[in-house]
Amino acid sequence: MRSRLSVIGKASLPTAFSLVTGLLVENMNLSSRWLWIVVPASVLLTVAVVWEETRRDRRPPARAADVDLPALADSLAVAVAAEWERQRAEHRSGDPVPLPVSWHPAEPRLVDQPANVRGTRVGTRATRVNLSGRLEEIAEVYARIPSGRLVILGKAGSGKSVLAGELLGQLLDSRQPGERVPVLFGLQSWDPESNLKTWLADQLARRNPALALPYDGPLNGQLTRAAALLDAGLILPILDGFDEINPGLHKAALRQLNKAARLPLVLTSRRDEYRRAVERAGVLSRAEGVMLHDLDFETVAEYLPRTTSRRAPGTDDGVWQPVLTRLRERPDDPAAAVLRQVLRTPLMVFLARASYSDTPGNDPAELLDQERFPTQEAVEEHLIAAYLPAVYQREPPPGGRTWRPDQARTWLAWLAAHLETQGAADLTWWRLRDSVPRSERLRFLTYGWLGVMIVASVVTGLVIENIVLAIGYLYIGGNVLLLSERRWIRNAAPDPQPRRVRPTARELLSALSYGVMAGIPAGLVMSAMAADPVIGSVIGVAVGTAVTLGVAVGVSRPFDQTWAVSVADSLSADRTHTLRRMLVGGAGIMVASGIVFGVAFRYGLVAGVVAGLMTGLVIAPAMLLPFAWGQWLLVVRLYLAVTRRLPWRCVAFLRDAHQRGILRQAGAVYQFRHRRLQTYLAQQHASSRAASTP
Repeated sequence: MRSRLSVIGKASLPTAFSLVTGLLVENMNLSSRWLWIVVPASVLLTVAVVWEETRRDRRPPARAADVDLPALADSLAVAVAAEWERQRAEHRSGDPVPLPVSWHPAEPRLVDQPANVRGTRVGTRATRVNLSGRLEEIAEVYARIPSGRLVILGKAGSGKSVLAGELLGQLLDSRQPGERVPVLFGLQSWDPESNLKTWLADQLARRNPALALPYDGPLNGQLTRAAALLDAGLILPILDGFDEINPGLHKAALRQLNKAARLPLVLTSRRDEYRRAVERAGVLSRAEGVMLHDLDFETVAEYLPRTTSRRAPGTDDGVWQPVLTRLRERPDDPAAAVLRQVLRTPLMVFLARASYSDTPGNDPAELLDQERFPTQEAVEEHLIAAYLPAVYQREPPPGGRTWRPDQARTWLAWLAAHLETQGAADLTWWRLRDSVPRSERLRFLTYGWLGVMIVASVVTGLVIENIVLAIGYLYIGGNVLLLSERRWIRNAAPDPQPRRVRPTARELLSALSYGVMAGIPAGLVMSAMAADPVIGSVIGVAVGTAVTLGVAVGVSRPFDQTWAVSVADSLSADRTHTLRRMLVGGAGIMVASGIVFGVAFRYGLVAGVVAGLMTGLVIAPAMLLPFAWGQWLLVVRLYLAVTRRLPWRCVAFLRDAHQRGILRQAGAVYQFRHRRLQTYLAQQHASSRAASTP
């Protein structure tokens, strides 16, 4: 129905054009030969418009250029490998050596039968796969599983993500052209009511916009490149954090995973949460499993002294030596027993290293203060709380800047609370505007635009010495445009969509025709208002043509992006796209407005320039709203910075947090490196808000 109305509406434009032209010819005493030119042209244009619109409705969707899927997978592998190496370097996960984690086969009741894992025929006896090995051999251990489906289990902080990341790195190092590409996915944002492969394809496309393009395959562009790679078996999903899915959805999640029983994958989860899910829904089909061990004391006692050259006060011993000596010699001491228990997980060892090995002035002996830290939970809470101050006491990364620890903590807590509210792990720059409630966004937009309109009207009115005309002209036009775009601030945030501004000749000719036709009625109005009706009519045509051409040129097609996608790259690409759209769409309006005031109203050149600039200022918010970068600029860079919820240089702050190891990067999104840190910061934000509420 909507398409039919579009055809009728566009077809009526030539008719309206010919009628208006006839009125102009009659009222302005022009030669009748204009009618012999305009009427036939209008008929032909009407036929052309109807034909083009009807043809467009039947036209198959645009298809991307032919793409070789194995070559596409190879390109993705290069990008994933580069990102992984950057993560390892920035987070120092191998400095001086990786913290060793070990495992044993998971309980038989938590994995599928050996015959199903091996895919043996009925009547053939099968035994469990040999899963023994060391951290540096995890890729070899995984290769022994015929089904390619592995579950990594352990308690909180036991190193599940460490092992999954090491597996990803080793698989990338040994990968041959055309083989599967391991990709890490955080499961917190997955809704198990949706299809797993669909969600995986969406996540791939979000991180790597080149994969969002249609794939020119057997389904004629109905698949994205990301979906095509998954269907071709060229992606190995490493699904991190099954336990972070809403517990009420664990049963549905296992069922969805089992629907994709032929899809090789790696799944990590806390043991207890996974066990309860298995009791309700059964095991992950065709999957083997490993259970991570706690770190033994001797491993920790050997590792921690190697992470620092600092000395204990007044001795030649390393800063950790007095603590480790007490833990070894007095294991039954209450404080020593608590700390030994804390240091059994890689996460707590990492936090202890960050707070004491890497931070001058901090003495780990304080961890043995029984009055301050009577329980294991108290020590763990202290290590998590001390992590951010320790990180921000260090020298800033190259090209970075110094941030006050208390400010950084407040901003990171705001971001963590936003993610917890959204039930997400991915910190996407284009969804940060959702951290501001919709009603608050609308108030900011309304009052902010009114303020801009008043300033622009006063400036224009002072120049032309007619403030009433300036207010009426700017308010009516700007308000209509703004109201038409308010839906963008109310609805879901737009995704970044880089474009190229290069319309076809047919689009330009069509836009020119519509511009002339739309400009004639405007010309009648202008001729009544202007001192010279001929000039008014010409200006009306110019206004319509400029505006319509600008809008048409702004409507462009997607282009491929490079694989080296980062948060900054994604934001920069969308900024360029937005500014180009504003330039080609807004320049016509600004120029036409300047001509109206400067020529039609005869206020002169200066008035025309000022009116054009003020018009641009008034329409800018409405032209920014449909774009991800536009809303980022208005809500995040402006509003959240003014209200001190985020810094002015938000991108620089996020990049710095990533380089300090607080965040990790997954393509064009950030994530908190540790889920427990995100939860802790969100709780701190909630406590701070509760304390400040009277």
